[in-house]
Amino acid sequence: MNNKKQQDYFNLAFITISKVPAIYGISRATVYRWIESGQLPEPTRLTSKTVGWNRVLLDEVFLGKGAVS
Repeated sequence: MNNKKQQDYFNLAFITISKVPAIYGISRATVYRWIESGQLPEPTRLTSKTVGWNRVLLDEVFLGKGAVS
């Protein structure tokens, strides 16, 4: 991934499902598996076609700083 695109991702406050793999290094299938198993909370719906999470919540999950409830 080029440096400019990487910097753009770090400035996001809301992360959509499609961006999780690029930012956190897991597959889209893993994202859905983790939602189903409870490892990730259900995403928030922004529009009829857009869902995702608050960046702080995902950072806590992926960096091990917080438990998902």
